[in-house]
Amino acid sequence: MLIFIDESWDSDFRKSLSKYLKKKMNEEWKKRIREVKMQESHKNNLLQLADYVASWLNRKFSTNSKRKWGWIIKNSLWKNLKKTLLDD
Repeated sequence: MLIFIDESWDSDFRKSLSKYLKKKMNEEWKKRIREVKMQESHKNNLLQLADYVASWLNRKFSTNSKRKWGWIIKNSLWKNLKKTLLDD
């Protein structure tokens, strides 16, 4: 799997995130993340989509209400995302 990160973040954060993702997602017997690349979001439609979804979720669930986060879990948004990433 190839991961893209928006270049607008500072370099320390990008390096830390890249290292963290590789450590958490890769196992000795299966390498899920092959490479982490940096791109400007205006040049990558998927980064633009991720920005849009993150912004929408932030606005919709701006409080720490368990009830609101329960909506996300009940609608399997995170379950499906996790399944997609881990079943690669």
